[in-house]
Amino acid sequence: MKKVLLMAAMLLGSTAAVFAQDAKALNDEVQALKGQIDKGQQAMILGQGDANQFYGLVDQLFDKVYECDRVSEQPDAKGKVKNKFRKANADLLNLNRPQLINGGVEAFNNNENAKALKYFGKYIDAAKHPMMEKFNYLATDTMIPLISYYACIAAAREENHDAVLKYVDEAVKDKENGASALELKCASLKATNKNDEFLAALKEGLEKFPNDNYFVGNMIDYYTNNNQYDEAVSYIDAQIAKNPNNDYFYFVKGYLYQTQKKYEEADQAYAKSVAMNPNSAQAQSYAGLNLCQEAIALGEDETVSEATLEALYKRALPYYEKARELAPDDKTLWLNGLYTCYYRLNMTEKAAEIEKLM
Repeated sequence: MKKVLLMAAMLLGSTAAVFAQDAKALNDEVQALKGQIDKGQQAMILGQGDANQFYGLVDQLFDKVYECDRVSEQPDAKGKVKNKFRKANADLLNLNRPQLINGGVEAFNNNENAKALKYFGKYIDAAKHPMMEKFNYLATDTMIPLISYYACIAAAREENHDAVLKYVDEAVKDKENGASALELKCASLKATNKNDEFLAALKEGLEKFPNDNYFVGNMIDYYTNNNQYDEAVSYIDAQIAKNPNNDYFYFVKGYLYQTQKKYEEADQAYAKSVAMNPNSAQAQSYAGLNLCQEAIALGEDETVSEATLEALYKRALPYYEKARELAPDDKTLWLNGLYTCYYRLNMTEKAAEIEKLM
């Protein structure tokens, strides 16, 4: 048994020596890269350097330092770690880390999104690397949220949803782009069929950015696609209670009722939306459409008088006329509806005018 233990100890000592040799060799490579980077930086200052090559060297430096640190963290024969390269190499990476932003920006602007993602990602990942803990980047580096946002854009362009989801939580912290970052998160969750997380992200977006229509619109799409109309209406009512002056919430509520053919309830909701924001061509159009659809539905009942139907078309007409005024080039919002109203109200000249536009 003693012989076995002795052999194991000897083997452990031999392995530790190998690790020490490997770490020394790796650190020599780090120093060689440092020399190339220093020369490259001087050339860049003089306008003579190759930017693509320079940023590539910085990228290699991070990989090589991390490899050196990994090997240096191996315990010696006594089980102790003597990482004599970590401090100097951490300082070296800290000095060169901003160059990863520069390399990422250049790649991003050249539409080299995979490369941009690599550089931006390496910049962000450094904040969580054990050898960089002393810099406390997550607390002190105010650039991380912004760089995370651009990393997410680059990842989204590459349809790299895993990368989007990796960096997006930091990106959401960016004051200028937080809402857009959360939209990217929602899109990636939806694309990867993570439905529960997608719904949770939409709710997060609606809480943090109540004036961003992306979240409420997609929330309603989610509910309606799953035939959860009661849940959708309840959710919108809750949002209206928090934000009673948000015209879009009333528009969405109208749309939900209209989809369920609850035309009177829809009419009330649309009327509130239009009253709050009379310059929304979309709200004007849908309010008119709802009344026309109600008239068509009632028209199938022979007991409903023509006067009742005519009254609905009369109420729909000003909505469509306003939609035309607000969005004359978007004929989808008013052309067919306006023609229907003019035709049903025997306004033949106006109907003929609209017919020429069809």
